[in-house]
Amino acid sequence: MFKYFTNKKNFLVVTVMLFIFIFGSINIAIANTNERWFWLTSNDKFSLYVDKESVKYNKNTDEADVFVKYVYPSEKKVIMLELNINYKRHTERCKEAYLFTEEMNFIKSLEDYPRDECTIVPETIMETLAISISKLLPR
Repeated sequence: MFKYFTNKKNFLVVTVMLFIFIFGSINIAIANTNERWFWLTSNDKFSLYVDKESVKYNKNTDEADVFVKYVYPSEKKVIMLELNINYKRHTERCKEAYLFTEEMNFIKSLEDYPRDECTIVPETIMETLAISISKLLPR
């Protein structure tokens, strides 16, 4: 077996393969710890994630409740919202809002966060969110 490594080309190939295997395994392990949160979109201010495990669907009213989080890296904060999406009326409403540190340490409830029911406007992040969540539902 060690005779195989006397050739520099063989040694280099095996070394590169081990490197790919080790770091590929690390990336898979990191990805698996975050399977709960589905990345939806990002811009220069925040990234939006959907909590796949929190989705609750009411077939009778065609509504879904779900937690989402907006991660603001430059501000070192996370805003987590519990949203209600009504597919019959094509509306969304924030039920609860919370502020966390970037390490997910609770800071406070956001009592002044808008709670009004709003129409989901076409070609917006909220429409993308509603469509993405609907794909997780037994509709």
